Amino acid sequence: GGWGGLWGVATLLALAWGLGGCLGPSAHVAPVRSDGTEVVMRGDWDDVGAAVQVAAGLCQMAVVASQERENVQDFQLVTAHDEPAQVRFERQVDQGDFRAWALVGTFGDRVQEGELLTRIRVRLEQLAGRDWAPLEAR
Repeated sequence: GGWGGLWGVATLLALAWGLGGCLGPSAHVAPVRSDGTEVVMRGDWDDVGAAVQVAAGLCQMAVVASQERENVQDFQLVTAHDEPAQVRFERQVDQGDFRAWALVGTFGDRVQEGELLTRIRVRLEQLAGRDWAPLEAR
C-alpha cells in the first residue's frame, strides 16, 4: 500500500534530478558575457544552412528564420530557455573560406557561442565534398 506511493515519489525525484543535466552548463553557471564570437571556417558554402540546422539541434536551439544575400547568410535562432541567438556567415570570395559570427542570449554567452560554432564547423567538415553525411551520435 504505502510503499508504492513512496517509490513513485522517489522515482519522480530521481527523474527530475537526472533531467536537470539536460539543460546544459549554462543553466547552472552564469554566462561569460560577449559581444559575439567570430571564427574563420572552411567548407562548402551551400552546406552552411544544413550545418546550422544540425548544430542548433545539438545545442538545444532551433532556427526560426534565415536570410541569404550575396556572400552573406544570416540565421535567427531561439534557445531552449527562450533566449535569442543569431549566426552570420560572410564568404571571403578570394580566399575560399568564410567568417562565422555567433551571439547567444541577449547579452551574449561566450561558452554557448563557442559550442555552437564548433558544432557548425564539425558538421561542415563532415559534409565537405559530399552530398550527405550521416549524423553522429553525441
